[in-house]
Amino acid sequence: MVNDNLRGSVTAAIILVMVLGILTVTVVVLGAVKGQTYQISEGKINELYFTSYTANYTFTALNDTQVSIGNLEVLPSGLVIRNGTDLVGSGNYTLNATYGQVIFSGPTYNATAMNASYNHKNRTTRESVRMGIISAFDADKTLQDYLPTFGLAMMVLLILGVIVGLFWNSTKGIGGGSV
Repeated sequence: MVNDNLRGSVTAAIILVMVLGILTVTVVVLGAVKGQTYQISEGKINELYFTSYTANYTFTALNDTQVSIGNLEVLPSGLVIRNGTDLVGSGNYTLNATYGQVIFSGPTYNATAMNASYNHKNRTTRESVRMGIISAFDADKTLQDYLPTFGLAMMVLLILGVIVGLFWNSTKGIGGGSV
């Protein structure tokens, strides 16, 4: 009877160790594959954006001073600047498209209220994708941090299972006494 109980406990222990090993290997391999996939696709992720339109952004023109027109990464082809209802020609200012700034030259428009309408790159989608990926890596790290604790708990269960299997008598309980 003891041999049957021991055999069952040992079989359960072997299965438990195999499952724990498979889980560990799976977590490590998936973490490595995710990291490699991110490195391969990082360039594409950084190019993600949608074009947004900003209409009538009000600002004050200042001579030879960079003035923000509201958003970064302005697309120059659609930029329209007006002084009231009058169109301001592109020869009167220089656009720093990356930082969304204009510099007016000459005294004509100094301290004048202006309106700018333009298309710009909206990087919200890219940042959302990047933050989602970072969150997934954080979750993997947390799982890997807890894996040794999980393994220790499984080993304790394994040892207890073997001990109970050695001394359990199915008809009389532990030690052969009455139940």
